[in-house]
Amino acid sequence: MTEGHEPTPPETGVANDMSGKVTGHAVQTGNVGGSIHIGDVVNPPRTVNRKVVAISVAAVVVVAVGAGVTGAILLNGHGSGRAAPNAAVVPASKTSPPVLVEGVSHIKSQIASHDFVLPDPLSLGPSDLAAFRDIYQDSGRYESWFAEHDGAALGMGLITVALRGNAADKVQITDVKVIKNCARPYGGTYFRGYSAGGGDTVKVAFDLDSPSPVAQEMALTSTGLIPTGNDFFSVRDFTLAPGETQSLVVGAYTKQYSCTFTLQLIVATPEGSFSEDIDDGGKPFAVTTVAPSGDKTLAGYRNAYVYNEGIAWEAADPKTVPAPAG
Repeated sequence: MTEGHEPTPPETGVANDMSGKVTGHAVQTGNVGGSIHIGDVVNPPRTVNRKVVAISVAAVVVVAVGAGVTGAILLNGHGSGRAAPNAAVVPASKTSPPVLVEGVSHIKSQIASHDFVLPDPLSLGPSDLAAFRDIYQDSGRYESWFAEHDGAALGMGLITVALRGNAADKVQITDVKVIKNCARPYGGTYFRGYSAGGGDTVKVAFDLDSPSPVAQEMALTSTGLIPTGNDFFSVRDFTLAPGETQSLVVGAYTKQYSCTFTLQLIVATPEGSFSEDIDDGGKPFAVTTVAPSGDKTLAGYRNAYVYNEGIAWEAADPKTVPAPAG
């Protein structure tokens, strides 16, 4: 309706004049959203064919109803509260985002020993290594130490993100994007942990060697984790009802570089699509491939330390320590 005018009484409208005349009002279609505007007609009444009037009115009704149905489909795709696919993504509110990021784990290597690397040389004596053993066994202290020394996971880094639905309706995570910055592999200090068995299974991962990484679906095979070639969020629905919690294990891997990166959730809601940033406590995550050495050792590093049998950290000559497989 045109703002500021009272609705036209039914008895004077086009659809209710059965005498074969348009008696004083005409129907005009408005914007793409399907709105219908009623306006005064300046020209005097003219005689028209009643079939033409009926067909015209029917067409207007179909257009109006069709536009409404289309809008509903775009807004509620798959019945999950998905926003229109072409809706512009805007940053979510910091105080009331559609998805709460309740926790982000320390990044760790996918390999069972959880080896990690520092970009700079670090010389540690026996007393330093004894103190580091205590730090390493305390997750909170170790994560702080790791961050202070700009540590990086080796090969593939895993991050576990705890999520909670925070909107009034069900929402859908339609994508996770990665923002990366890659350079030559770290060649400072290598720490080889002690194998503690299996850990989290990653189902979505990014190939940071790609110019434009996408969230790939991963599969665990006899040869290890491999990408299936599918965009994870194209083949999987990841929805969160109000108050519902889920964990998402995300991997990022490189065979060529050291990369720092952050993640960005794309969340679709009935109100539109929103982005939410995820980082490592205000810093980017980091992952690196093994420093090149010309052989199958850790000769590309200045320092190396090995956690022997999970009992004590010991210094080792990088040239005598085998590089990890793969």
